[in-house]
Amino acid sequence: MKSPGSAKLSFEAVLAHLAQLSENRGIRYDLGPVQAALTELGLTDISIPTVQVAGTNGKGSTVWGIAAVLQHLGHRVGVFTSPHIESYTERIGINGSAISEADFMAAFTAISPVANRYQLTEFEALTLMGMHYFKQQKPDYLILETGMGGRLDATTAVKSDLAVITRIGKDHMAILGNTLSKIASEKAGIIRPNTPVVVGPQSKKVKAVFEATASARKSPIYFSKPIKIVPAIKIPYQQENWGTVKTAIDVLLQGKGTAALSTVLAHTTGFWGRFTVIQSRSGTVVIDGAHNSNGLRQLKRGLTRAFPGRPIHLILGILATKDAKSMLKIAATITQNISYCDFDPGKSVPFSEIQSLSPFPIQSLNGGRSKRAHIRNFSLPADYQGAAPQRGGVVKGSENCEDACFLNGHNAITVFSGSLYFIAKLHSMKWT
Repeated sequence: MKSPGSAKLSFEAVLAHLAQLSENRGIRYDLGPVQAALTELGLTDISIPTVQVAGTNGKGSTVWGIAAVLQHLGHRVGVFTSPHIESYTERIGINGSAISEADFMAAFTAISPVANRYQLTEFEALTLMGMHYFKQQKPDYLILETGMGGRLDATTAVKSDLAVITRIGKDHMAILGNTLSKIASEKAGIIRPNTPVVVGPQSKKVKAVFEATASARKSPIYFSKPIKIVPAIKIPYQQENWGTVKTAIDVLLQGKGTAALSTVLAHTTGFWGRFTVIQSRSGTVVIDGAHNSNGLRQLKRGLTRAFPGRPIHLILGILATKDAKSMLKIAATITQNISYCDFDPGKSVPFSEIQSLSPFPIQSLNGGRSKRAHIRNFSLPADYQGAAPQRGGVVKGSENCEDACFLNGHNAITVFSGSLYFIAKLHSMKWT
């Protein structure tokens, strides 16, 4: 990316620069450049109590939960998270309010010379922008969500006071390793010497990795347990996430946040895109950001518990960087009605490849019925631009996602899943 220079940029121009970084530099799993850039800008330690959250599944919900409890106690809480649903500004915010476009542009301008000198990636540049903003705003607490892994993630270049690690599963294996133990070792990289770490439910092998790392670094380690909570959060994986939130709050506030946690749980409606249930005229819709095999297993458990005996129509969109074959195998155990959406050509797995990877017969959207599991080709409207399309709902020519729901009748549960980037495209849809 060429340096934007001294000229004042529009918000759209800033977004274009970030998109160019994503396209040209992709993902870099190397702490060196971003750590040097943060150090040069004086952003590695901004004297704010900081929680860093890593893990394969449940990071976003855990970040949201910790922030909600701290906010209920009257604290200003800065949050850096990814990906965004509709706007880049969602990734940087305080007390649930995204950074303003003006502050976003100012942060970009402030860090650009250094970011360009070190040839930072999109995520690395956003990390600098977030830290610049938080240094200025001085929230009471800061919560940083890792982008990928932990040991070499950009957020790890920032000093933290508490590490939180959610459930580990197989994801990003080309970079993090092809076994759970190797992936866990990368996630364990956020454990700092003599600094507490909270770990969510894990397998024995994964738990052993975290115990060994914490012991070597003389870091107190606390293992959380799922908590039985209000019916509104009855999905198993959210019980795990809130258990992790509870333990993190206990450690962070030395046991003084229990009452606040109970109040937040009693009034929470959940985190959008994490088993979000929508009642539309065409039937019940579930939107869930499961983006790997473990996530789909958790989705299956949630659907079984929340909607026992109800037929399911699963609409998947999967990024090309994911293990689509393994995800399809899990999807086939959820339902025999599966559609696929190539939601971002060039970045998502094309339907032709899905056909070759599928463990069961493939049929087109308008094809005949089969007693065996099959995938239909599903597509968003050609004019879809990230908001509700003018000529209908989910499928071109449909209204309120009727075309997505009709396959199993009004009693069916229509589920959109497979990628956070896929469900982000559904956020502005009109479902009623």
